[in-house]
Order: sequence, then C-alpha cells, then structure tokens
Amino acid sequence: MENLKELKDKLDEAMDDFNKTINEVFGDYEPEFKVGQWVVTASCNEVKRIKEINGDIIKYDDGCTHTSWKGFIRLATPAKIESHLKKICDEKYIGKRVKCLFDGEYIVSSFWIYDVKGDKLWYNIRGANTCILLYEEGKFAEIIPDKKKKPETREEFEEFMDDWLSDENEKRNEFLDQYDI
Repeated sequence: MENLKELKDKLDEAMDDFNKTINEVFGDYEPEFKVGQWVVTASCNEVKRIKEINGDIIKYDDGCTHTSWKGFIRLATPAKIESHLKKICDEKYIGKRVKCLFDGEYIVSSFWIYDVKGDKLWYNIRGANTCILLYEEGKFAEIIPDKKKKPETREEFEEFMDDWLSDENEKRNEFLDQYDI
C-alpha cells in the first residue's frame, strides 16, 4: 500500500508540474467555442456536439449541460469525431431500414466516410454501389420500424383487437400501417 501511495504522490506532483508548464506557455488562453463544434469533456472523455452556449452554460445535442465548463472541455479532433459517430451509427443503423436525410429508404450495410468540413457521415447501402447520408450537423437519419406480422393465433388476434379498439379513429391508419397486411 505504501508503494501505491508513493506512486499516487509522484503522479500528483507530475500533474502539477505539467499544469504549471502549460500555464507558463499558454497563460490564460481559452479556446473560443461555438455552437456546432465537437468537444471532448475532460471529466469523462466523451465526445459531444455543442448545441447552445449561454455565458458559462453549454448545452450539448445529447441533452447534457455543463456549467463553469472553462478548462474542462477541448476541441475534438476529426478522428475522434469520426470514431464517435461511427460507433453510434454502427450500433444504431447497421442492418436496419432507414429514411435517408436527403431522400429514400434504404438498408444500411457498412461505414463509408465522414466529411469533417460539412459534419456529415455517409454509409453504404446493402446491395448497391452507392451511399446514404446518415448524419448531418447534429441530425441523424430516421429508423423505419419493421412491420409486425399479422395475427395468426387467437391470442394474437385478441391482442390486435384490443389495440385496435383502444386506438383513436385518426390513429387507426397509422396503427394498421405497422402490420404487413
């Protein structure tokens, strides 16, 4: 345990020296942050996109908020942004039918490219030699839910009828559109 305490003390001392050096070199420099920029949070090393800045309060696209953020965030590199978006899109879209941001419905098959300047992420379409826009400046493409199977057993039919009867009249078409009938 003493070795661990010594190691922690040395690490703390090294961090203090590092911070002192940074302050000597850069002084009180704070980068200018703008809405739409990607940053990395120091506390949990998460990549986030700035949605709104109001004085000392920053709001991100994911709904999180930072107060007194100065010194606790830094600009994200293009590689970090691409990696973050690719991870989200791989988990969310691969093999799913989506409504592309600019037109049509497609099934996503694999990552293609991230456009740093335009803050856009493109993916390949299954069975085609083209790609679709899945992400652009904070907006993601919409996933189209799979159609439900029509009821085949008495229990499924009773559940279907319960849902049908409880639904409001104007929502009945929307309800039926869920089924492959």
